[in-house]
Amino acid sequence: MDGEHEYARDKEYDFELAIPAQQSAKTPEGTLGDIAGAAAALAQMTGMAARPPQWYIKASLDIPGGRDINKKIQVNVV
Repeated sequence: MDGEHEYARDKEYDFELAIPAQQSAKTPEGTLGDIAGAAAALAQMTGMAARPPQWYIKASLDIPGGRDINKKIQVNVV
């Protein structure tokens, strides 16, 4: 959050995470584009279409002389 130092026990710390912008892939033109379109349609019908990226936040707290705490949670971006 703010580097390595002691944080107050009963204080909340606000933070923000920037999510990179998604770039859509361009479909090639011509025969290759037709094949790519057919493959995408087939994947959609069979339920194997590309899924959106999955995002996670992983936090670690190193407690000197104590038990370290690690936590990973999934974040849904809409």
